[in-house]
Amino acid sequence: GLWLKLGVQHISDVNGYDHMLFLLVLCAPYGFKQLKALIWLITGFTIGHSLALAFSVLGIVKLPSSWVELAIAITILITALMAIIQQRKISERPLLPSVLLVVFFGLIHGLGFSTLLKGLLSEGQGIAMPLLAFNLGLELGQLLIVAVILALMWLFERYFHFTQQLQLRFYGILAAFISLGMAWDRLSLLMN
Repeated sequence: GLWLKLGVQHISDVNGYDHMLFLLVLCAPYGFKQLKALIWLITGFTIGHSLALAFSVLGIVKLPSSWVELAIAITILITALMAIIQQRKISERPLLPSVLLVVFFGLIHGLGFSTLLKGLLSEGQGIAMPLLAFNLGLELGQLLIVAVILALMWLFERYFHFTQQLQLRFYGILAAFISLGMAWDRLSLLMN
C-alpha cells in the first residue's frame, strides 16, 4: 500500500507538473471524441515508462538524472508542437507512428520516475513488489489526471464554448512555452 500511495502522490504532485503538462498536450487533440485512439496512446506511454522503471531500478539502464530531466522537457515541447502543427483531423492520421513515439517518450519519463524510486528503496530490499506497486500507483494517478483533463476539456467546450481546436491551440502554446522554460533551466544547470 505504501508504494502504491507513493506512486499516486509522485505523479499527482503539483511540483512535478511536467508529467501533467505532457498528459495535457497528449490528450488535447483527442478528447472524448477519439477515446479509443487516446487509450492506445496512454497505454503506449504506460508501457514505455513501465519498462524504463524496471530497466533503471534493475540497473540495466543508467543515465544521469540531469540529462533525463532535460529530455523530459524536450518530450513535452515536441508533443506540444506536434499538437499545434498537426491540426487536421486526428482520425486522418495513422495512429501507429504516434503510439511508437509516445512509447519512446514513456521510456524517457519512466527514467525520471526511476530516480525517485531508486532513492526510496533501501539496500538489500526486494524490488519486485515495490516496483510493481509504485508503477500501479503511477498508473492510477495518471488515469485520474487524464480523467480530470478530459472532463475539464468537455466542460470548457460545453459551457464556455471553447472548441476543442481552440483549447488545443491554447494548451499547445502554453505547454510549448513552459517546456521551453524548463528545458532552458535544465540545460543551464547542465552547463554549470
